Amino acid sequence: SSLDKGLASTLNLENQTLENSIEDYVERLMTYEAYGKEVSEIQSLCYIGPICLSNEALKFALRAEVDAWKYQYTKQLLDTSETDLAKLIDWMTSMTPPLESRVRDLDEVKLMAQTLQDVISQEVDVEQTFISVDTRVNLAAEFGLHIPSNDRRLIADARQRWKELQTVASKASDRLRRTQE
Repeated sequence: SSLDKGLASTLNLENQTLENSIEDYVERLMTYEAYGKEVSEIQSLCYIGPICLSNEALKFALRAEVDAWKYQYTKQLLDTSETDLAKLIDWMTSMTPPLESRVRDLDEVKLMAQTLQDVISQEVDVEQTFISVDTRVNLAAEFGLHIPSNDRRLIADARQRWKELQTVASKASDRLRRTQE
């Protein structure tokens, strides 16, 4: 059966990278779902002549193994989201101080202008990161992973930090314009 042939290679998480696309995750998770269905279709009783054997323990063990791997894979999906958010938050944190600093000389003007340019140039990437994280979190939830409230809070906090950084950048831009006048 396909369960026998593909389970070992499909369940190999060691070869997985953080660069897997959403489609890769969906395909892998659907494979786990198919294995779970195949396990469910194993007959509960097996008759060998006058002997009747129960397959329930085997079915339970196989289903538990498939579910464990599915959980691990969806957990990996969620972990990649957390990693992306942590990088994004670190970047946003590093952008704020130069934008909030006072402009006293030409070097500070250059630093603020460069930081503003960085924020503006990264805007699309930041939004794409939020879309990607939302998609991965929703996918993990769809395949049965409980999303802890602190993870949901992390996403909300990151979005709030992004709005705050945009506000700080706007105010910094206004300060630079006033300084030039």
